[in-house]
Amino acid sequence: MDFKTSIHPLDDEAAQERWRALWETSPQRSSFSSLPYAQAAAEAFGLRCEMHLVSTAERDEAGALVYWRKRGPYRQGVIPPFTQYSPVVLRTPPPEAEVHARRSAFEALLTALESHFALLSFFIAITDIRPAQWRGWRVEPLYTYRLSLTDDDLMQSWSSATRRTFRKHSAAYRVEEQPDAAAIIDQCAESYRRHGRAFPADPARLHPLVETLREKGQVRLFTATHANGTAPDGGLAVLHDGQTAHYWIAGSVPGPAMTVLLGHTLPHLRDAGLQTFDFVGANTPSIAEFKRHFGPTLTPYFHLQKITRPELRLLHRLRRG
Repeated sequence: MDFKTSIHPLDDEAAQERWRALWETSPQRSSFSSLPYAQAAAEAFGLRCEMHLVSTAERDEAGALVYWRKRGPYRQGVIPPFTQYSPVVLRTPPPEAEVHARRSAFEALLTALESHFALLSFFIAITDIRPAQWRGWRVEPLYTYRLSLTDDDLMQSWSSATRRTFRKHSAAYRVEEQPDAAAIIDQCAESYRRHGRAFPADPARLHPLVETLREKGQVRLFTATHANGTAPDGGLAVLHDGQTAHYWIAGSVPGPAMTVLLGHTLPHLRDAGLQTFDFVGANTPSIAEFKRHFGPTLTPYFHLQKITRPELRLLHRLRRG
């Protein structure tokens, strides 16, 4: 199949329409690959972002919104903080015969990106990642947990211990939807510190991103506050695209607050028409174990990286050595 590749600025209205049409049908559709998220994330973190499309004579078959910055004379593709999936989308999974013949839309997209960037990094929710492996990309498997929200009784998949915790402590907390993300971001930052991890974003940059997406209807904010307290004990910013909700920015003090918060929030999301809840990662043992108790399905995705310039590959090897 013959493909044409093209590059567009993010504010190109005709290209935006093409992206939306591709995004609507793509298995990789999510809030993270939506145009509002890309525009807001690029502005919040001071990144450039451009659209790459792969098309036939009839329609677009693949695309990527690439965040990038200059690294000396080089263009480096990057992943913004708190972005679980990079905006790389395919209209349909490529037929295996096209993959084996090295003529899939995914391979055409990778080829185009390699010619425009010196360094590239993506989190990709594409099942057949072999075109990247065959092109010499470094491929690291990662995992997330995904929970169906279509059941009438969402607690039936929970572990018995999680059900007991929720029932025992639910009445002790006020769970409320909030108009501002500041307290939730603070809770998240504190949770990172408690686990000995650096917070991946400047809160002063993260807050405008959350607020912009909340105003666009893509974020809902929930907190759980103990009846005897005034400050939230747990907070959760849910990012969604109308189909899938993401456990995007979250944190709580040790104790039952997050279990109670999720127990109240998940039915709200289901009743709003959302079908799936993505726990946004299952790659830290203790955190993954907490998420597992809600009965989700373990789902793989991949971290893809490539250095396309030989002098940078040499420098990278020297630094690692």
